Amino acid sequence: MKVLYTNGSSTEWGSELENKTEERFSAVLASLTKRIDCNNASSGVSNDYIYRQTMRDMSHWLDTKEIWSEESGWVQSNDIFVIIGWTAPTRLEWWDGQKYIQERLWAGYDKWGYPDEYRTTEDEFVLHQTEVIPSYIRTLNHVIGLSSFLEVNKIPYYFYLILSIENLLYLVLLIQY
Repeated sequence: MKVLYTNGSSTEWGSELENKTEERFSAVLASLTKRIDCNNASSGVSNDYIYRQTMRDMSHWLDTKEIWSEESGWVQSNDIFVIIGWTAPTRLEWWDGQKYIQERLWAGYDKWGYPDEYRTTEDEFVLHQTEVIPSYIRTLNHVIGLSSFLEVNKIPYYFYLILSIENLLYLVLLIQY
């Protein structure tokens, strides 16, 4: 079986759509290319999360030739194509010694319907970690690391990053350094 593996945040998950599993771009593209849509995106996640989850999923696929998604369950596949939609670089997650904590910009619900425990944007820890230049450096490290991993393992992929004009200007300034 052929698989289209997608990871990212709300855009890739299709959070604004009525019927996410049929209308989101990964479902349409999977249908057009005769692949199974294994979409592991979720609203509000960070690039740290996207990188960590994708590395875990691709490592598992390399070992077993199976991949997981909530809609499809476990899928056996010898052909996989990866699409990553990177999100806002200032989002982050950290390990608290027991679990990963996801920085949140709001108090709300994730794709599984669980409420966020706290709005963490104003936390002292988060404010020090979300400055623009370090955030872009961390994101670029994720992009380079994951693309290198996929290339070494001959896994075809496509990455994209949706940026506002303000974020694009910060990225241009970072690249000029």
